[in-house]
Amino acid sequence: GEGGFSRRGRVWLRMAECCVNVYLQQRRREQQQRGGNNPEFQVVGGNFIPPRIILRPSSSSTSSTKPNASPPATLQTSPLTLALSHLRTAFRLSILSNDTETISLTRLNLSYVLLEMGDTRTAQQLAMIVLKEDHTEDNIVTRKKKVTARLYAVEALAREGQGETAMALFRGADVEGGGGGELGNVSVLLN
Repeated sequence: GEGGFSRRGRVWLRMAECCVNVYLQQRRREQQQRGGNNPEFQVVGGNFIPPRIILRPSSSSTSSTKPNASPPATLQTSPLTLALSHLRTAFRLSILSNDTETISLTRLNLSYVLLEMGDTRTAQQLAMIVLKEDHTEDNIVTRKKKVTARLYAVEALAREGQGETAMALFRGADVEGGGGGELGNVSVLLN
């Protein structure tokens, strides 16, 4: 192939997805160690919070409210940090090769990673770019990508305290040209 295996954006995207999966496994394991699958929860703030972040451990769980005291070497090699590095490489290589699908998927994955790392503004901007993309094909993959982008943008807006805008976007409103109605008949179940 052209340029070798390590020069393909899609390869770096897949490595980043593996890092995200490792992160999610670690998070599940930590949750189970803190008290199983059913810890005590409380609703966060008065703003609309999307389903993925609607609940947080209560204040009695001090481990979740303390900043990470790990040494810098651990932080540099954390799964999310590695994912971020791989996604940046994927984005750069995909732009060079004009691989628009990988660029789009990389933006979506970057949005998730940045949400997890607390950079809500950039995460929301990337999700909105994916929503604004001109997709000539209307298929399940395109719809799933747009729904995911919309939910990431909603979560970012909610975390920034823009509850009304988040709720309008969640319901399918066209926010700054971001497209509307991708959620269609999707139902969101809240516990």
